[in-house]
Amino acid sequence: MKNFREAEAEFFRSVHNICEMYGIPNPDVTGLPFPENLHKAHAVISKALELLNAPPCYIMQDDRHVATLATAKRYDTGHALYYIPVHALARIGDCPGLKPLYELLVFICHYLYRVSGAEFYRDKYSYIGSVYDTLEDWMLNDNDGECYDELIAEIAGMKTFGDSLLQKLKLPFSKRAFDESADRFRESECYAAPAYELAMEFEKLMADYPKRSIYSSIPKEFYEWQEEGAIEIGHYLGFYWSGSESLNDQFFDYVNNELQECSEQVEPIALQWFDSPQKEQQFDFDYEGRLFPLLIEFNNFLYQYDYVNEHHQ
Repeated sequence: MKNFREAEAEFFRSVHNICEMYGIPNPDVTGLPFPENLHKAHAVISKALELLNAPPCYIMQDDRHVATLATAKRYDTGHALYYIPVHALARIGDCPGLKPLYELLVFICHYLYRVSGAEFYRDKYSYIGSVYDTLEDWMLNDNDGECYDELIAEIAGMKTFGDSLLQKLKLPFSKRAFDESADRFRESECYAAPAYELAMEFEKLMADYPKRSIYSSIPKEFYEWQEEGAIEIGHYLGFYWSGSESLNDQFFDYVNNELQECSEQVEPIALQWFDSPQKEQQFDFDYEGRLFPLLIEFNNFLYQYDYVNEHHQ
């Protein structure tokens, strides 16, 4: 009974606060028992917010809340695939003169894997890895297919390099080691301003969010189960091989066809809790607003080193 009373009191405090901020009447749920009174109040407020074109509200709970209203806003990822091309790292690593650059890029990948939460294609249960496994099975069952020998050899090399790199990425991340690597690159003969400036943008993100992962922005049980499936973060953000045009075409054909069947995409969420009075709408996407553009910039940089021959002469 005590918990029920506490939950009810907490909930209706948030009702008062959200109604106060948006200038809507407090819903009258007199005479309704618990928890019907909570659900009725939530339904009335949700309708009022919809008419105001305001963000939707939910009855939320976490470590500090039992039943509190919060409004939610999604970060728009643009429904893009944020796939980090590992083949580019393999090519850069093959150039002795680019060793300082290679080490710095690996540190960025280390941060993205260990801290940001990007999955690696050689992780045991990664989505991207499962796609490559499926493609390999198809090739083995159709060994008369076009470019069979080349593709099987490429997949073998993909696994070897990926397993080696993954062992480094699994180690604890050290920002101090990253900073030292950036200093070595800045003093090296292969120094290039675009690479260093990109690394410094990541350095700022690391400094501001030393422990923040992309999964920190996904409230527990916020997304409901969908019969058609949902595009999870690991479906659109992670490390993939890239490599030959033939393998890439098969890879993206499979991914695009599968993800088109999903009815919803899991994206970062910002919450505004109404456990205390609020003056205005406030949704913080500083982390996401910096991470996702940096991923695009980082990927474009790697693609340039992968496909522009002048970097490998």
